This record gives sequence, structure tokens and C-alpha cells, in this order.
Amino acid sequence: MILHVTGFEKSTGYKLNLRFNNGESGTIDFKPILEKERGQRFQMLLKPQLFNSVRLEQHTLQWANGADFAPEHLLDLMSGVASR
Repeated sequence: MILHVTGFEKSTGYKLNLRFNNGESGTIDFKPILEKERGQRFQMLLKPQLFNSVRLEQHTLQWANGADFAPEHLLDLMSGVASR
């Protein structure tokens, strides 16, 4: 099965509640992830207006500046498997 993000809701701050097509769901706090990220595209997401431009596109989350994360990476972040 190819993993897809099937939906999300904005929570407080930089938190998003995600749902995946494998039945898993949970919350990711993106602030600490973005603070550690070195790429300018992701650093820009620390601006609340840009972070809030998030949408579901091509089966994953995408922002207005073109930043996105692979669904597998989002699932790892949600599960605490990925350490950034």
C-alpha cells in the first residue's frame, strides 16, 4: 500500500492533527522540527501566516512556498521514529 495523508486539522500553534490511509492518526508539533531544519523553504514556515497556508496536495501536506514532507516521513514524525 502506498501511504497517503487523507486529511488534517489545524490545532494550536504549529500543531497539525493528521490522518493516513493506513488508519493511523495523530498530532505533529512542527515548531521544533522547523527550528532544526536548515533549508530556507522550511525555515520560512516559522512565519505563522505561511505555516497556516498548509493544504492537502498530492497525498501529503504542502505549503504555499512549495515546502512539503513525504507521507512516510510525516508518519515517522508523528510516531516519534524520526528525530530531526
